[in-house]
Amino acid sequence: IIADLVENSGIPASKVHHVGGGCNIDTSRINPQGRNGRRFLFVGRYWERKNGSLVVEAFRKLHAKYPDTELYIAGPQTLPPEAAGVKDVNFLGLLSYDQVLEYFNLCDFFVMPSRFEAYGIVFPEALCFGLPCIGKNICAMPEFIQDGENGRLIHDDDPDELADCMENLLLDGKDYASRVWAMHEEYLHQYSWKSVAERIVKVMREDGF
Repeated sequence: IIADLVENSGIPASKVHHVGGGCNIDTSRINPQGRNGRRFLFVGRYWERKNGSLVVEAFRKLHAKYPDTELYIAGPQTLPPEAAGVKDVNFLGLLSYDQVLEYFNLCDFFVMPSRFEAYGIVFPEALCFGLPCIGKNICAMPEFIQDGENGRLIHDDDPDELADCMENLLLDGKDYASRVWAMHEEYLHQYSWKSVAERIVKVMREDGF
C-alpha cells in the first residue's frame, strides 16, 4: 500500500505511514456453531471488481467433484447472470451488517479474489470470525493472507487455479481453521478501531504533533 501511494502521488515515503483499518462488524457476536466444513462465502457489492464471476465458475468446477459444497453470495442487489440456476449457489442479495454476521458464523471459508482492492477490510473481518480466506496476490490482500497458512492467494484470473485453492481449503479445512483461530486474539486486536487510533496517534507524536 505504501509503495503504491508513494509511486502514484509523489509523496515522500517518510510521510506515508500504514495504520490499517478496523472491522466494521460486531466481532463480539462470533458464534460459529453451525459450520459443516463445506460452505464458501463471497461478500462484495461490486460484482465485477470483486471477481464474482470467477468465483462462480471455480465453484462450478469444485461442485462437480464435491457435490455437497455450497456457495453463499452476499452484496450484489440483483442476481448476477453467471450465478442464476447454478446448483447450491445461494444468492443473499444486499445484506445489513447484522445479516452478514449470520453468514460469517455459518460459512467455513471466505473467497473474494478481487481484481482491485483499495484495502479490503472484509478479509480481516472474515479472519476475525475464523474463516480461512482466498484472495488474489495483488493490492493489500497478501498483507492479510499468508498463502498456505491462513488461506490461499491466486495469481491469475484462472478458474482452475481458484478451484484448486478452494479444494485445498476444503480438504485441509481443519488445519487452516486451527491456524486462523490460533491468531484470533491478534486479529481482534490488530483490526480494532481502537488499535487503528493508537497507531495514528503514535505516528502523529513521532512527527512532533
